[in-house]
Amino acid sequence: MPTLTNKETFEKFAQEHFPGKITKWAQSYCFIQSGTCLGSNLHYEFHKGRVQLHIEGDNYRPVREWLKAHLKDSEIQSVHWNRNDCSWVLDHDISSEQELYNAFLAIRDKIEPVISDFETQTNIEEKSANPCADKANSRDAMDAAEAQSRMAVNDADEHIEEVELESAKTLRELFAKNKFYLRIPDYQRTYCWEERNVYRLWTDISELTEAKPYHLGNIILYRQNQNDAWDIVDGQQRLVTLTLILLALGEEENCFSLADAVFESDAAVAYIAYNKYLINGYISTLSDSRRKEIIRLMYDKLQFSVLKLTGGSLDLAYTFFSNQNTKGIPLSDYNLLKAHHLRYIGEEKQACHIASRWDMLVGAGYESESDMKITLGLYLYRLRKWMKKRNWNENAPYRVRDEFEAAPVLQEVPPFGEKFDFYESIQGGAHFFAYSEHFMRLFKMYQSTDEHKALANNFSGESHWKYRDVIDSMLFGYYLKFGSQYLSEALLCIAGRISFHRYSNGRVRLDSILSYANESEIVLMLDQATSPTFFLAELKDSISRQGHIEDDALGPIQKRYRKHFDAMYENVLNGCTVESIKNIISSYE
Repeated sequence: MPTLTNKETFEKFAQEHFPGKITKWAQSYCFIQSGTCLGSNLHYEFHKGRVQLHIEGDNYRPVREWLKAHLKDSEIQSVHWNRNDCSWVLDHDISSEQELYNAFLAIRDKIEPVISDFETQTNIEEKSANPCADKANSRDAMDAAEAQSRMAVNDADEHIEEVELESAKTLRELFAKNKFYLRIPDYQRTYCWEERNVYRLWTDISELTEAKPYHLGNIILYRQNQNDAWDIVDGQQRLVTLTLILLALGEEENCFSLADAVFESDAAVAYIAYNKYLINGYISTLSDSRRKEIIRLMYDKLQFSVLKLTGGSLDLAYTFFSNQNTKGIPLSDYNLLKAHHLRYIGEEKQACHIASRWDMLVGAGYESESDMKITLGLYLYRLRKWMKKRNWNENAPYRVRDEFEAAPVLQEVPPFGEKFDFYESIQGGAHFFAYSEHFMRLFKMYQSTDEHKALANNFSGESHWKYRDVIDSMLFGYYLKFGSQYLSEALLCIAGRISFHRYSNGRVRLDSILSYANESEIVLMLDQATSPTFFLAELKDSISRQGHIEDDALGPIQKRYRKHFDAMYENVLNGCTVESIKNIISSYE
């Protein structure tokens, strides 16, 4: 671990000075997320005695080129390391804890404005389906996209009465009662923004200027007919929080109907009460003139892309908006799945209850990271694909939505009860929500195992995480079938089999690792095994057939990977009771 400080002090510092950002504390480094477009792959890192900006992953090129062109600072040096990764090193000597934290603040102050300009100029908002990709900014491109999407909607559902997209609607226009009367439908009344979300929104608002508008994402509004109020299908977290801010600033006359919304959930009421307290604290020192200025800037400079759908299908509204979206925050697979499966539930109270539970599982906010994305979007997704011997594109848009939409059925034959096998067909409606919650619960239990921790703790650096996630996906599949019985042995065997790919290849891509895992047929072995002994024996024989690669034949990164494997092996050795597996793994490592 970094010797100048400790994990608790580091996390306290990050929470105070980098609120809402992802952090990581490891044995030899620590980091804090920068920007938004690459998640934790763009971060400030203390490593080898220097604080640096690191850009990692597959979508590094646009932000790298932007920094090369716009970051001009004599104290920051650009360094290329590894094949796809880039680093900007702050030239500050660090010999004390205070110097370490001063360096984090210094590099943030120098680089963050440049990254913010990059995200604004390229219309990137948070974690898009294709982060840091070039956007179509011309009016012609937007018009063409809108026309194409409108045609797709009309072809898909002839009962649509009206679909309208307004790509630059100000908050003043959105809150105008003579044009909109907004309400929160029952199935959306789960307000759960946490302090970091509120703080970040307030920070963005307090930095508004006359110079340019600030795009705050997408809003979806729906009404059954021309006489109804507009239901907020997507965007209630932001709109409720904006209402709380306006009310705290003293603006009551023009606040729309959300100010009168009734939240029945005790949790939602508690969040609203606490966030009122936070907001009042943020604005307590502002003068009256400054409050009025902020109100005006909020109304005139905050902009949204607003989809208005009258009649037709709510599910179609989500589909239309995801196709149409040319700027702002694309709807996540989980929002799309929520809307898709809710339409299968005819009982209103049941739909409201299930929607509330789903929101708690997924979480809400600008940068919400939840176990749902790992459980459903990574591990179960991969297991289901491997089970069918199918390859896939990990970066394909809406791949998770497509995988977990309702499976086709014969109208004459009803679907029968759930077994909750990870690979079973997804029934539309309540089955999907129960399926998701079931595996979320098991995943939380799995996360507490020593085997998962040993894997996570030893394979986080460099490109090792790609193998870690593949191995962890398969080990989770084993856990789903056999629980914790012989879990250490399963980890060693799965890791031994998959790691052969690392030792056999100098450069690796995630898609090649996934394909190798698919060809290994480990998931098929697991499905066919009726006891751990059959699975472990078959996998042990498979490892024997691979052969051993001597250290002299390995490159530097492969040798470092083997050291991490050895450390993981030592971590779980006491839990492994099968001597033949201990011996074969030690002989091949």
